[in-house]
Amino acid sequence: MARQYKGLVLAVQGRTDGALAQVQAALSLARNLNFQLIVAFTATILADVPLFRREGQDAASLIREQIDYCSEHGLVFRSAAFEILHGAAQGSLKSDPAAVAETEGGTLNWRKTGARIHVPTWSAFLAGIALVADDIVTAERALLDGIDTAQRNGGVFALAELERLTGRLRKRQNRRDTARRAFDRAVEIARAQDAGLYLLRAGRDLAQLLAEEGEAQGAQDLLAPIVGGVTEHKTGLDYQESSALLASLAG
Repeated sequence: MARQYKGLVLAVQGRTDGALAQVQAALSLARNLNFQLIVAFTATILADVPLFRREGQDAASLIREQIDYCSEHGLVFRSAAFEILHGAAQGSLKSDPAAVAETEGGTLNWRKTGARIHVPTWSAFLAGIALVADDIVTAERALLDGIDTAQRNGGVFALAELERLTGRLRKRQNRRDTARRAFDRAVEIARAQDAGLYLLRAGRDLAQLLAEEGEAQGAQDLLAPIVGGVTEHKTGLDYQESSALLASLAG
């Protein structure tokens, strides 16, 4: 479990290569112990990390295997987690209303157990794929619920990502001033938390908005040190998109 949580922290810090190695080692240890609850618990984070890396296809086979495993052993709590993750993985690959419905249903099943832990993270996953599917109503509901839950319970692990996605939603609604404030909050929170992955995403989205508003130099000044601070997974989509944007700003 310690290795698993270390992997989760590394992922959010943006050190996703190290994160993947940690959670793979954690699952191997759990399987050697053959303790069913810990196997399912550890596999949850191993499925999380590819989603953080935006590699939904890589998570799919593990998730399907764990859905069957949890059903076989009556692990209702973890079954809900894998339902969420399965929908999130499918919805990250293409616009898929069924994946949105599955993720939302899994989140409801998770909350039926009385759990509030991880709800902001699940809300961020749901909002992200709802935006891909152009389901604005579900995205807004997920974001409002995720931010409220994070603030009430102190579970601010995913707050920067929730604010960033709020910015994306407001931008799509042509509420650009509100979007800018949300992106600003996302950057501020990610910096304060040393959440390098969330900082890269928020910096990219804010820089894009600034450039569209005619503030190319400000966008470049914001994004350059963020991109320069990335040390791992430079083949990943977030880094590639941010690097391409920075190059375009530099002319």
